[in-house]
Amino acid sequence: TTVINEGDISDSLYIIISGRAKVFISDEQGKELMLKSLGKGDYFGEMSLLDESPRSASITTLEDSLLATISKNNFIQCMLKHPDIAISLSTELCRRLRLTTENLKDIALTDGYGRIAKTLLQMEIGRASCRERV
Repeated sequence: TTVINEGDISDSLYIIISGRAKVFISDEQGKELMLKSLGKGDYFGEMSLLDESPRSASITTLEDSLLATISKNNFIQCMLKHPDIAISLSTELCRRLRLTTENLKDIALTDGYGRIAKTLLQMEIGRASCRERV
């Protein structure tokens, strides 16, 4: 199910209670680039609440999902009453911006072999981390 279409105007934040969704962008020919997979506890739609710009990506559920929605007005009131939410959100947005900057740096300044090597190394580190937790 499509929850958000890139370019839409909306005033809601969504929280995934159960299920999974994907964040993606697409072109006029229908080619898609998946940006992120989301699951229980993840949220989306916060950027449009903060800057009142159209949605920057589309969101589609990958399985039956239960979502909670929070209107912009309720979200702002909640942040005013609980500043730790605003701090948490700011921290997450900074993390995402840093990741985007790193990805752009890789695309612009690293050749294909270097990007593949970095991806394989990150995959191996991720697997090792998972093994340590088990």
